[in-house]
Amino acid sequence: MFLDQVDWNYWEADYLRGMIFARGLGVAEDIERGVAFLQKAGDHQEAKEELKNYKKTMLGFGKWVRR
Repeated sequence: MFLDQVDWNYWEADYLRGMIFARGLGVAEDIERGVAFLQKAGDHQEAKEELKNYKKTMLGFGKWVRR
């Protein structure tokens, strides 16, 4: 997949890839992968705000889910 092959060392690219995977925009929804990209986006406000929409479950052995 193109999104995995490009090495974008830019926080906005990680933020956008996080949104794409977490919300399933044009790809199969993968919240775990999306959250990983959002976390990689660092301390930028947009990424922090989006991460507030997800939480780790206790019973699902730490699986990320949408709030």
